[in-house]
Amino acid sequence: MNQMSLTNAHTNTTSTSVHVGAPPPGFQEWTTTKVYFHGFANRHVESPEFTSLNDRWCLIMVSEDGDLITEGGVEIITEGGANFHLIHKSSNTINIQYGFRVNDDDNQISKHSFRSRNWVQDFGTTTHDHRGRWGSYFLRDSEIMSARQAGGALIIEVRMKLAQPSKPVQIPFVPENPICKVIQGMFMDEKSADIMLHVLVEDNMRSESQIVPKPNISLSTFPAHQFILQRCSTTLGDLCESAIDKTSPIQITGVSPDIFRLLLFYMYGGQVANDRLEIHAMEIIDAADKYGVTALKLEAESCFVATTTITTSNVLELLLYADSKNCALLKEAAMDFIVENASEVLTKVSLKDIPAGLYSDLLAAVVRGGAENRKIVNDSCSVDELSTMRISDLRRQAHERGFDFDGSREVLIDALKSSLARN
Repeated sequence: MNQMSLTNAHTNTTSTSVHVGAPPPGFQEWTTTKVYFHGFANRHVESPEFTSLNDRWCLIMVSEDGDLITEGGVEIITEGGANFHLIHKSSNTINIQYGFRVNDDDNQISKHSFRSRNWVQDFGTTTHDHRGRWGSYFLRDSEIMSARQAGGALIIEVRMKLAQPSKPVQIPFVPENPICKVIQGMFMDEKSADIMLHVLVEDNMRSESQIVPKPNISLSTFPAHQFILQRCSTTLGDLCESAIDKTSPIQITGVSPDIFRLLLFYMYGGQVANDRLEIHAMEIIDAADKYGVTALKLEAESCFVATTTITTSNVLELLLYADSKNCALLKEAAMDFIVENASEVLTKVSLKDIPAGLYSDLLAAVVRGGAENRKIVNDSCSVDELSTMRISDLRRQAHERGFDFDGSREVLIDALKSSLARN
């Protein structure tokens, strides 16, 4: 800032109020204090204390020099100026609205002025580091000179009033999207159903609810909606589409009524309870695999892997089951067990009868070294990484790219390789 000094600072408060009509409840007037700065040489000047709202205040001016900056290879000295800080001198805490305005020496509003704003601030007790102040309001040298007009005083008008207590914010009630409940409410609704499904029950598929034995064959009937089946189950959708007589019931085989009810409930947006998943994991996998409800199949498979202890006695059975149902996660868990317990498996388990296609999975497990929780960054994997990625990572990558994520390791890797090659 140019050689500026403040040889004297004084305050002057004037107030004349005329009310037309009755003021509303809680009305407050702004208190106005004018701080006059005469002369500018000192870099840090504190005004005398003044009283407003029954508390003590002062205004501090801190001058700043311009900075040397480079623009387009040319060095430029920016214009200096002064910051003005409002300081609370009383020992109490006060919450106010306040603002600044710059007047010239003739008490006219300067064209270089702060327009009054309503800042709200809790002013605490001031210490030597001025923690009671708030904000920094800057005037450039040219603005100060213009406001002073022919060497007159720079007048900073400080306006303040007590802040009104904030009203509690009431969040308006907005109902959640009802479509999920609407769809779930259609489950087993005979009135709106446009198709009937008959589950053929055999002796080895008794319903949990059966207490008294029934004849060898019976029918369990489920009302359903064709548009939901077509979008949630490829197989059931095809059955509905191929039905010659749309009014005739469609027969469902190879699943018990209780498991089919869970399957249908899931297609209507329901969530299968964890205890049901644990007890009926393999049955749900079978039914979901048969009728193309992929997401439920993967959920049941994940539950089955998490709750099943793999041993040398069951590893081969689980491996063959996983291969027959295309359960890549279960297959991976079995392969990891074989790699981690290679010595014991070689002496107790005969692997000569496993399908040849499983050897690539076994080799991937060997290369992976049975490492757990391998982290792969989405969309940044290379073709080389795909061969040893865990099945969960492969499924995630496929899902994010819009592919079918129920495939075998080889199918998923081939699809991802093709995607990476295109990109």
